[in-house]
Amino acid sequence: MRINNKKGQEEMVGFVLVVILVAIIFLVFIGIIIRQDSGSIDKDSREIVQFLESFEKYTTSCAVGFEPDFSDMGELVGDCYNGKLCVSGENACAVLERESKEILEESFSIGHENYYKGYELGSYYEFDEKREDIFLSSTGNCTGSFIGAETLRSGFDGVFITSLKICF
Repeated sequence: MRINNKKGQEEMVGFVLVVILVAIIFLVFIGIIIRQDSGSIDKDSREIVQFLESFEKYTTSCAVGFEPDFSDMGELVGDCYNGKLCVSGENACAVLERESKEILEESFSIGHENYYKGYELGSYYEFDEKREDIFLSSTGNCTGSFIGAETLRSGFDGVFITSLKICF
C-alpha cells in the first residue's frame, strides 16, 4: 500500500505544477493583450487634447475691449461667433483663422512628403442640439488615417467645441 500512496502524491504534485504553469502562461498572455490595447492612437489622441487645451490658452494679438487685454484663442472663438472687432479694427474671425494656421504650421510639419499629410481645425457652437459653425481651417490631404480630439468651453446657454483632426 505504501507504493500506491507515493504514486498518488507524485501525481498530485505533477497536477499542481501543470496548473501553476498554465496560470503563469495565462497571466503573460493577459499582460500582452492589455499592453496592445493601450496603443499609440490613444496616446496620440491624448496629445491632441493637450495640444488643444494649450491652443485655447494661447494669447492672440486681438484685444476686443481695450489694448492690454488681449484675448486667448478660446475667447477669440466666442468673439468671432459674436462678430466682434479687435481694437485694431481687424475682424476677430480673421485673427482667429490667421493665428490658428500659424500655430498649427509651427506645431506640426504638414505636407505630402511628411508624416502628417494634413489637418482640419474647426470650432462650432452647440445649443439645444443645433450646431452653428464658427470657422473651419484645413490644409493638406485628410482622406487616410487620422487622430483627433475635441475640447469644450461653456458659453452663453450652449457650448463652444473646438476639434482638431491630424491626418497621416
